[in-house]
Amino acid sequence: MDPQDSKNHLIMQSIFSATAEDFTLSPYELGNEEHKILTDIMFSDNNSCHSDNERLCKEISKLFEADKVIFNASEEHFQESEIENYRQQIKGVLKLNNNDYPATLYYNVGMTVESREFFTAVVVIKMPSLITASKDNDLVIQVKGKK
Repeated sequence: MDPQDSKNHLIMQSIFSATAEDFTLSPYELGNEEHKILTDIMFSDNNSCHSDNERLCKEISKLFEADKVIFNASEEHFQESEIENYRQQIKGVLKLNNNDYPATLYYNVGMTVESREFFTAVVVIKMPSLITASKDNDLVIQVKGKK
């Protein structure tokens, strides 16, 4: 399987979804175009697991219950996304259960008809030792938010 297909397959295997309690979109000019960089996400307690592996769902839910989960971008510039269906990506850190984990955020941003900012994204976290019930080395979380 080519690496691109592998990444797209991984995103399709997302087993956890969440909504953002708060997020920051920072303006960024590239040439004559203005873009928005999704720099911070504070996850809400509104989340759900979509796996038949009950143990895995319990482990992930427990991590989200322990403390606020926050994604912080560690780069000032986004890159074009390697993943289908997402336009941008940025590397950062996911603060989960008082620990920092390297993560990549793949996302789209836009405006609603009511001129409210929104985003849809997936966060991919490399953490083989954190989730013992997972056969994968990655935790993929779908997240969305609207202001």
